[in-house]
Amino acid sequence: MLVPLSEPSQLNTRELLQCNLEQLVSDINTKRKRDTTLLEDFKKDLELLCSAAYSSMQAALYSLYEQNSKVINDKLEE
Repeated sequence: MLVPLSEPSQLNTRELLQCNLEQLVSDINTKRKRDTTLLEDFKKDLELLCSAAYSSMQAALYSLYEQNSKVINDKLEE
């Protein structure tokens, strides 16, 4: 918690500034950790979505290959 500089205290101005600075740095580090966690979670979700889309496209492509192979084999047998 930041200590207001106007609050009467036995701490001198330098000590108050130091205390406030330490609190600000701590707050920044906490927010950075939260941001890092959010980005990691987003990356995992995005990887799952991309993997699902890839699998769907792969299945569609293999299905198309099978259809084309049947058509080619039928024509070759004629």
